[in-house]
Amino acid sequence: MTENQELQVFDETLREFLTEPDHFLTSLALVNHLQRTPVLAAQDLYAVEVEGKKVVPVFTSEQDLQAFKDTQESAREQAWVKRSSLDILFAAR
Repeated sequence: MTENQELQVFDETLREFLTEPDHFLTSLALVNHLQRTPVLAAQDLYAVEVEGKKVVPVFTSEQDLQAFKDTQESAREQAWVKRSSLDILFAAR
């Protein structure tokens, strides 16, 4: 499986999890992807406010990143790189 295909599967799994977070197998698949699939994130992590909460933006596809850049001026100023999901989770604590 190519890296692009892997990111697409990760994206689909994440969307399935968001739709049905209590589904056991989807949860396991998401954890598996979090451990092994890099995501697109800012080189220097930063947070944006979404619905009153601070979140670190990460993306599983170039298209989603571009859509975010189109709406968030701060995103255009960032250098975006592939990073481990777990590294981001630990760094954002």
